[in-house]
Amino acid sequence: MKKVVSPQEQRIQYEIEEKKPAFIHENRATKILSRIRGEKPQIDIERGLYFTQSFQETEGEPLILSGQKH
Repeated sequence: MKKVVSPQEQRIQYEIEEKKPAFIHENRATKILSRIRGEKPQIDIERGLYFTQSFQETEGEPLILSGQKH
């Protein structure tokens, strides 16, 4: 049986095998991704604590993201 992979998985596999980006589009997202690619992720522990506390305090309520239209 043939393995089914998403377009994202195909792109990632191509970049791993070819050691180069699958495509280059000069847009804002591509510029941001190229700037952060290869950087070590950082975590803000205090922000995570506040986020967790907020979820605990609002358990069962809908998650409202900023900029989301109702």
